[in-house]
Amino acid sequence: MDDDSSLRYLERLDESPAKDWLKSQSSEFSNFMRRLPERERVVTALRELNSRVEAVDGAVFAGDTLIYIRRDGRSPLGRVEERNPDGVSELYSSPDEVPGYVTPSASGRFVAIQLTRNGTEEHRVLVYDRKTRQVTGSPITLLRPRSMRWHPRREAELWYTQYVARHQGDLVGDRGRDSALRARRFGRHESDREVVIPPTLKWSDTPW
Repeated sequence: MDDDSSLRYLERLDESPAKDWLKSQSSEFSNFMRRLPERERVVTALRELNSRVEAVDGAVFAGDTLIYIRRDGRSPLGRVEERNPDGVSELYSSPDEVPGYVTPSASGRFVAIQLTRNGTEEHRVLVYDRKTRQVTGSPITLLRPRSMRWHPRREAELWYTQYVARHQGDLVGDRGRDSALRARRFGRHESDREVVIPPTLKWSDTPW
């Protein structure tokens, strides 16, 4: 296959030319869709169908509490809930991000929530503190989906893979070359402090 270098700039998604091209294509497609005959009738019918659909996935236990992602008419993108003997309560929801994966820490106090902005492949993680009932620390950008896990013995220490650097001209498929295993601690004593992990330690070398 011939290498068409004139299109190579589209692989550098962090730079303005690629961003501008994506915005223009999105705008053109939206305008096209709005001109379709019977569009509003179809959209209304789809919304009505979606409002009747309810699904639960990604369920995991944290002690006697079940944490899961619920999608229904009220939250079509999904919201994170917990169910315990006292009832059901919402942990997190967003109008423009899709929760795709949840994992609790060893004690169940902290819950890492993987989010994807609707229509993209950019993944980030928020950590929810079930004791304070709020998100703690700053968001973490992931290298790939589900590339995170809690340390089984060190409470509130989340390990994840993340980009170290993005060199000028890097292609999307090559960014993994610059990834590294990192950890961040949450909680009262070391809130949002990043732990330095030797660069020689790989995901497969972790002790669990």
